Amino acid sequence: MRPRPLGPGSIAKVTRSKGQVCWRLDYRGVDGERIRLLAMGADGRPVHRKTEAQAMLNALVFERNKLRDATSRGNPSMPWPDALIAYAADREGHVSETYLTNAKRTIETICRAIGVRQVGEITMPKVLAWRSQRLRDRAAATANKDVAHVRALCAWLVRRGVLQSNPLTGIGTVRETKKNPRRGLSEAETVKLLAACAEIDSLRNLRIMDGSERMPITWTIFGLLSIGCRYGAMRQLTWADLDKADRVITIRSATTKTKTGRTIPVSDEFMAEGETAAALLARVLGRIPTGQDPLFPSPKGLPWGRTPSNIRRFLDSALEEAGIPFIDAEGAKVTIHSMRNTFVQRLLRQGVPPAIVGKLSGHKSMRMIMEVYGQMQLEDTRGAIARLPGLLIEPKVGTMWAPKPKPTLGTGAINP
Repeated sequence: MRPRPLGPGSIAKVTRSKGQVCWRLDYRGVDGERIRLLAMGADGRPVHRKTEAQAMLNALVFERNKLRDATSRGNPSMPWPDALIAYAADREGHVSETYLTNAKRTIETICRAIGVRQVGEITMPKVLAWRSQRLRDRAAATANKDVAHVRALCAWLVRRGVLQSNPLTGIGTVRETKKNPRRGLSEAETVKLLAACAEIDSLRNLRIMDGSERMPITWTIFGLLSIGCRYGAMRQLTWADLDKADRVITIRSATTKTKTGRTIPVSDEFMAEGETAAALLARVLGRIPTGQDPLFPSPKGLPWGRTPSNIRRFLDSALEEAGIPFIDAEGAKVTIHSMRNTFVQRLLRQGVPPAIVGKLSGHKSMRMIMEVYGQMQLEDTRGAIARLPGLLIEPKVGTMWAPKPKPTLGTGAINP
């Protein structure tokens, strides 16, 4: 059973017969029994100041909590994998399968990251340190959800008597700052961006003094625009994932955010650029690339890191070179993820049904596709209006609403 909360206690003013003001302490002991006593000083006389009485209450509650923790009847030595199995079995049927899967994966990740073996070793400082690290490459909403999963596990353990109290109760949520929305690129901006990327790659290769070659980052940007996957999935693609016979790329489920794989057909243009990239990678590595080598490698032919900081700096330089504003008039910005936005928008511009777009991009929500990724620009809306058929049988500009000549009086016309 869940132990009864003891609470912080309270103080109350007491006026004695001679008008003296005293203070009565009211709190619960370790066994939960209510205790009431008069605040007395070291000289054995009642305390008259409220601050002194509050300090005495705080000291008593602190010692009580220490004694309660020392005499805990729980089982804090329970291994966290056993606790997680029992927690998942108890919650099954009460929550959705997707929620439970995410919860188990998140709790396992956090417990391994903070280095605990038993549930009693889960402490607030450890989880806070992990959250600070998590916020470096994840949004505040994601970090808050992750901590909430571990907090829910600890609360369940308290209800089952395994823990005396929840060590994560005092962890608040990180404030979610409003971010500028991302935007996709127009067709003209896409062409200008790739041209600027190629120009920067050429200049960087000219600066290499030892004569060695480097993989162009343009190939990576081109790949993001061509297959529309996230950066995390792109960095884990290998040459074995490219089927040259069927001209498709298989994005493995283990590398995706939603843990669902998909197969994306690629164009003849992509296959031609891929042959060039493979030949260049062979010169960079000094050997023939194998199926385990990255499909979109870094300049040194190695897999990209977890954070896209290097590509982000390259993209910022390319945007400046191409004259594309990083943030437009509406506050929308261009980031690495904008390549994915551009991929979806290019499909929508060609009239591809949203269901097919979702299958290619890995989205299950049509609302997400249309509201977030389907934001079209002025040239798209202008083109849509231009494709509408005319409304007039004889489309002569101004003839429908041109003023008609008034009839002349005295010629049999009706006088208005």
